Amino acid sequence: MLSKIEKAGAVDAVDTLVAMNAGKGFSMDVDGRAHADRKEASEAIGKWISANMRVGDGPERVATFGEFR
Repeated sequence: MLSKIEKAGAVDAVDTLVAMNAGKGFSMDVDGRAHADRKEASEAIGKWISANMRVGDGPERVATFGEFR
């Protein structure tokens, strides 16, 4: 199983993402706005959820982190 993940390039992709976002390299877009600070990004996600999500709602795309959405 691990060899399949390695062959698919997942390990390299994660390593690259971690290196790019370590320390001051962090960047996350939340609801279309860029955040370079982890705390600000977390607060923006919380505010978006409070304003837009209700119990029983389906999944929503709120943020992007590197290639992850």
